Amino acid sequence: MDALNNAQSPTLLLLPGLDGSGILFKPLIDLLPLTIRTKIAVIPTILLSGHKQIAKQILADLPDGKYVILAESFSGRTAYELCRMAPDKFSYVVFIASFVNRPSHLLRFALLLPITRIVKSKLIMQLMAKCLFGLNNTKALLSALNQALSTLPNACINNRLSILNRLKQPSIRLDVPCFIVTAKQDLLLNRTAQNSIKKVFNHHAEQQLEGPHFLLQTRARHCAKIITTLYVGLADVRSPVVPITIDPTIAL
Repeated sequence: MDALNNAQSPTLLLLPGLDGSGILFKPLIDLLPLTIRTKIAVIPTILLSGHKQIAKQILADLPDGKYVILAESFSGRTAYELCRMAPDKFSYVVFIASFVNRPSHLLRFALLLPITRIVKSKLIMQLMAKCLFGLNNTKALLSALNQALSTLPNACINNRLSILNRLKQPSIRLDVPCFIVTAKQDLLLNRTAQNSIKKVFNHHAEQQLEGPHFLLQTRARHCAKIITTLYVGLADVRSPVVPITIDPTIAL
């Protein structure tokens, strides 16, 4: 891992899912080498107009330097907007169970749900956790999910669901290379959403993993290996950047 010991290597910019807190990144961060610097771009708990506003705020707050983006779920479109606005600032993007257009037609019904009551209901939260975490559901993950959602005002959750419901497939294609990781048992994203990223990134590779929507939490070791392998490739100018070959069947 000598290739990782480089002060000039890009910072890993972590873009969180719908909760926006970054709390759910902990299983991944704990497994990354200490030589990979990380920065979580927390989404402010205010009413937002869309992903462009989020991206502009992130850019305004980012220190100088190069970055690799890791975008989870909700933040896929934010990553796209960041690369569109400042392509020279971002060396690479890794998308985990993410998308750039509307993830599902069922979102219109989600907007009608009493989110506050759902978060306060232990039974419903347990059922939700099984849907999001699959067979890897644990008390620790359920606790982290509850912590991430409980501090988010109901108005913010509805606002972010509305933003997702309004998403349309972007038309501008980008040259920032990316790696797309999809979940085989993803119950939240339809096929169109899962295929939306590669339609607008000219240089991409992809891999499908066994697991539910929350891959970063349930397949944390595998995701950490993807990031580590990417950083080694970025440090080696002789190696191609896009291809990352990791056997998804290997228990890491």
